[in-house]
Amino acid sequence: MNIGLTGSFLIGGILLITLLNVHTNVRRDSATTTLEVTAMSNVTTVADIADHDFSKIGVGAVSNPLLTATGTQISFLSDLDGDQTLDTLTWHFDSTSANGATANPNDHLLLRIVNSDTLRFSSNVTEFGLTYFNETGSVTASADSIRRIRVRVLCESPAPYGDEFQTSAWQRTYVPLNLTHPIGV
Repeated sequence: MNIGLTGSFLIGGILLITLLNVHTNVRRDSATTTLEVTAMSNVTTVADIADHDFSKIGVGAVSNPLLTATGTQISFLSDLDGDQTLDTLTWHFDSTSANGATANPNDHLLLRIVNSDTLRFSSNVTEFGLTYFNETGSVTASADSIRRIRVRVLCESPAPYGDEFQTSAWQRTYVPLNLTHPIGV
């Protein structure tokens, strides 16, 4: 048998296997990147709306605007649209109800309720948490002493790649003026 021909087949086979491996890796990386971008886009959507709402806590209110403050729900008063009328705004994460719109069993319903109008985020939210701080920076549960609010959101991709869901997290601490300088105090 010709050693040159055998060597050529061996080198050609190694190159073919290498190319197939590179193709598989590129395909996997492309799929996971797409899912990561989806998760990032979802968390950005929630963050943009949260920025709008949480920066307006208490606008137009003459007393403590916080109505409810738990780890998964906050309700507050604010003149959201500048019409001189206070709106009641609630953010509520329902970790007991699955979103159901995706293949991800971890995503749940995040609701944004303004007066009686409800927006259901279908943004693959898997975690939504609120932490409240007093004026010294200590964690508090008393609505009257809340001065800062940390919001944390975790979104996952709607579908897994293999067994893994891609995740994207966002966190921000808000210091609304109407909480740091309460009216009437």
